[in-house]
Amino acid sequence: MKPGKNRHKSVEILIAEDSPTQAAQLQGLLEESGYTVVAASDGKAALALAQRHAPSLIISDIMMPELDGYGLCRAIKSDEQLKSIPVILLTALADPQDVIKGLQCGADNFIRKPYDARYLLSRVNYTLMNFDLRKNHKMRMGLEINLGGERHFITSDREQILDLLISTYEQAVDINNELKLREKDLLVSHQVLQGLYRIAEGLNEAVGERDVVELALERALDMPGVRAGWISLRDGESGFRLAAARNLPQALSRPDAFEGDCACRRKLLSGELEKSANIIECERLTKARGDTQGLRYHASVPLKIGDRALGVMNLAGPGEGLFDEAALKLLASVGSQVAVALERARLHEHLEKRVEERTEALRQSNVKLEAEVDRRRQAQEQLQLAQESLAAVIDSSPVAVFAEDVDGKIVLWNPAAERIFGWARDEMLGRPLTEVLGQCPAEFAFWVDRVRRGETARDVEVVHRRKDGKTVEFRLSMAPLHAPSGTTQGVLYVGDDVTEQRAMQRQLAQAQKMEAVGQLTGGLAHDFNNLLAVVIGNLDLLEGALKANPDAWEIAQTALKASLRGADLTHQLLAFSRRQTLLPKVVDLNETVSGTTDLLRRTLGEAIEVKLKLADGLWPTLADPSQVESALVNFAINARDAMGTGGILTIETANKHLDEHYAAENTEVAPGDYAMLQ
Repeated sequence: MKPGKNRHKSVEILIAEDSPTQAAQLQGLLEESGYTVVAASDGKAALALAQRHAPSLIISDIMMPELDGYGLCRAIKSDEQLKSIPVILLTALADPQDVIKGLQCGADNFIRKPYDARYLLSRVNYTLMNFDLRKNHKMRMGLEINLGGERHFITSDREQILDLLISTYEQAVDINNELKLREKDLLVSHQVLQGLYRIAEGLNEAVGERDVVELALERALDMPGVRAGWISLRDGESGFRLAAARNLPQALSRPDAFEGDCACRRKLLSGELEKSANIIECERLTKARGDTQGLRYHASVPLKIGDRALGVMNLAGPGEGLFDEAALKLLASVGSQVAVALERARLHEHLEKRVEERTEALRQSNVKLEAEVDRRRQAQEQLQLAQESLAAVIDSSPVAVFAEDVDGKIVLWNPAAERIFGWARDEMLGRPLTEVLGQCPAEFAFWVDRVRRGETARDVEVVHRRKDGKTVEFRLSMAPLHAPSGTTQGVLYVGDDVTEQRAMQRQLAQAQKMEAVGQLTGGLAHDFNNLLAVVIGNLDLLEGALKANPDAWEIAQTALKASLRGADLTHQLLAFSRRQTLLPKVVDLNETVSGTTDLLRRTLGEAIEVKLKLADGLWPTLADPSQVESALVNFAINARDAMGTGGILTIETANKHLDEHYAAENTEVAPGDYAMLQ
């Protein structure tokens, strides 16, 4: 047994958890810390165990059959023999209403699920320690707080409210910190993807080997955290040469700084840099003399085509956390694209050199036609190899690549396009794009027309239809495909699905707007509620003083009722500002209308006659009474304003059945029985 365990043996903890797995995990954690643990599979069983033998502490899940966590806590706190036992509730803490319910049932502490083991044990120890201290300590003063529209008076018997609120605040801070970390991670991931996209985009423009390596490094330095970079290419069986470098520190700027092998070169030759990029502590930086600008680690990206390694690209930064696992996998894909671009550039340079050599040979001597045909066949095979390499790049590309011919029919459709749009290659080839994906928006058609005339377009966003009928938001670039004669023979499309990204942006904007509206509404409602409290208090006093004057007493009564309805309205606004759900209840609509009549008559004035036509046997209605009264007063005031010089305002109730035909024409309601207020 670990030190300190024996001191908990006398402490018995009762846990209520309907999940056997979670119950076993919690029981094991507590017993490992030396506590005696008794487990129950639901709230009803836990209450029975507690009544037979009172534990030192109760830990309960909230969502359970038979009797939930709130009900169990309320039953414990209502029992004279058990009410002093502290209760900790396990909850997701996803709604502010959880705190209100915890206060109402008398809980001592909240622990958010999923919980950290060390934090849970610390809250258990804290709760038990406070319980021991409060046995011999009584507060001499009381403290009243207002939470969720309810008043709670904290005395020595209810000090647990402070513990509950403190634990709730601590876990709310943890949730906020987690959200900030996720937001930061999303921003970094977006910057990495943008950098990788720019690298892939630039490779299409590079012609020679030097162009490829220089452009790849130039755009890689735009990615977050990358301060320097260099590319080493294979030279023979085991040798390497430095092909390009950017932003090297002074310690690596000497002519001999890259001579000899190093960890990344050895890993490439041994096959350890197989298909993914790795973070390596750079031997050259650790051994270099001079200023390294704080650089120590680099991401080593293999430049490979199939099993053939062409070299390695190193992107250096100050720490190991330069890229996460997802970014490293994307970097490996970019490494393959750089390798294909290098091979294409070498083949292009080689072909140019061969063409020059063959032209000079034909000019100087009379080469036999058969030999020349054979040499041309070999050149054609090499060209075919280059085309196959390019096809492999397109098929392995994570972005959609497709093309149409001069007649607008699809001639290229890669696997990424299949994944995004749901249409297989065989289903698309030979068909017009608009026939499959739906009619193009005017802006998209405008750009397609310009590209067909020889221009290029970048970052055009359009909504297309998937095969399953859903829509996808798609961002793409377009370029014309030219024939040897220079005429446009079709259009090449390259793009990716941004549906989720745009949805997140819209959700963020909506959340920010609703937060601002909620803050404004809550502030106004809070101030107005304080004013109404003064009015209600004074009317209460005035009502007692005017009992001898029936007319004045009746006026004070009416004003008091209106003020209380105003207080209900401010509670609704406060609930909205906290994003709480207003709970309806079963009411008699006739009683609600009758109770509002006096207020309406005084509000509307003598020029308006109020008549009631209340149906007998009116069905009970599920509604918020305060909302119904507020709506009725608003409608009555609108009616008064519309009548001008006066008239009759008739308020009628009736039972109505809305059938399928009515529901089809009014999609906001479902068929069924309703109580009508007209």
